[in-house]
Amino acid sequence: MLTTIALALLAPGTFVVDDPKGINAVQWFIDSPLEPIAGTGGGVTGRLEFDPAAPAKTTGRIVVPVAGLKAPVDGMTSHLKGAQWLDGEKYPEIAFAIASVRTGGKGPAYKGTVVGDLTIKGVTKRVSAPFTVAVSLLAPAVT
Repeated sequence: MLTTIALALLAPGTFVVDDPKGINAVQWFIDSPLEPIAGTGGGVTGRLEFDPAAPAKTTGRIVVPVAGLKAPVDGMTSHLKGAQWLDGEKYPEIAFAIASVRTGGKGPAYKGTVVGDLTIKGVTKRVSAPFTVAVSLLAPAVT
């Protein structure tokens, strides 16, 4: 699992990841027994509180609407959003709330693990994921 965190400047503050232009996206991957499936999700919203002097104190919540998810084939997208999978009509959002962040090194590149509560179909589970944030004055690079 790969976590993406975008920071506009290397300064403390609240970073809004809402997507009014419709260009932000998350990538997802399912390693199913039949075949691996990868796709994207648009309409991302959320906020992150970040201080480069104390990256371990990062907090925030990111939300991806199920309606914004896309698979490589229209039929897969339909099944993904349907009642047997994500049931997008009943559970319209997937959310991740940061519980803790462990980092190594100092900016402008931070690597570490983010731990948080992932909610899908009304079920919340604690998960962890590696992340990298590299910030330059010209353009942030995030993986």
